[in-house]
Amino acid sequence: MKQVRLSAFAAALWAARCFAQAPVPINPTPSRIVGHPKSEQNGQLASYNPNLVEGRELWSPQGVALDTSVTPPILYVSDGNNNRVLAWKNATDFRTGLPADLVIGQQDLFHTDAQGPGIGLQTGLYGPSGLAVFKGDLYVADTNNNRILRYPQPFANAGNEFPDLYIGQPSLNSRSANYLGQVDRQGINLAGVGSSLAFDSAGNLWITDPGNRRVLRFKATDIAGTGGPLTADLEIGQPLGFTDVRPALKAPDLLTGNVFAAPLALGFDPSGRLFVCDSDGNQFNRVLVFPGPFTSNAPTAARIMGVFGPGQTPTQDQ
Repeated sequence: MKQVRLSAFAAALWAARCFAQAPVPINPTPSRIVGHPKSEQNGQLASYNPNLVEGRELWSPQGVALDTSVTPPILYVSDGNNNRVLAWKNATDFRTGLPADLVIGQQDLFHTDAQGPGIGLQTGLYGPSGLAVFKGDLYVADTNNNRILRYPQPFANAGNEFPDLYIGQPSLNSRSANYLGQVDRQGINLAGVGSSLAFDSAGNLWITDPGNRRVLRFKATDIAGTGGPLTADLEIGQPLGFTDVRPALKAPDLLTGNVFAAPLALGFDPSGRLFVCDSDGNQFNRVLVFPGPFTSNAPTAARIMGVFGPGQTPTQDQ
């Protein structure tokens, strides 16, 4: 019988063809992960952030609020760049490094990507800033979704933190600034800056609307309901009304008390006076004080803090 011998080259070629026809399957999901506390699902990262996002840490926190309607009080912190609000159920017993008891605006403590209509979790958060608590309910300024959301008693609804009231948008499906295409009583423009929230003694909600250079008030009777969008009943900062947006202020306007450069924060003192921080990050760095009672006839600040009047000169650094 004639023997057939294969050269070394032919044998290698034959082996390569055999292996090419039967590839070894590769598992696309890693069996173990170093550098992240939770296994990823279907190869999709829950967070691209360099920090370990497990509820112990913050990235550019923007606001703090305490719920003193319960004992012990609840602490809420808006974790801006992690697109969430973290909550600790016992603010008086907090210890350094203690993880949050609840996360709002994300699926869990391990997700931090931007959320909101068209980009992720519809009722999630994208750059939350100002916070307020009223009657146990949490109000959140959802900056880059241009809306204010209310989460009713978050700890009583843990696992189902769904907003029951919204301001600044016609529904929970929209996120555009001034959604009607013009400035009005309902739309807001948080301009990537954020909003500050505060309640007065009558239960009215006040917010800063920096992109429209104004402060808005929403009546307590409207806040008592659900749904939205709510309609503001009073504004400060636009003398010609709700559809007016004055041009940006200039240096000679530093002592002008009925308009803003960019209202960023607000609060009330026990006498009901309204304090508004007004700063464009450049020339305007001041606080306007409005004594009330408040009406829609273009109120003017009674005092302006942080600027100098005629004949006054600033103290020079030595």
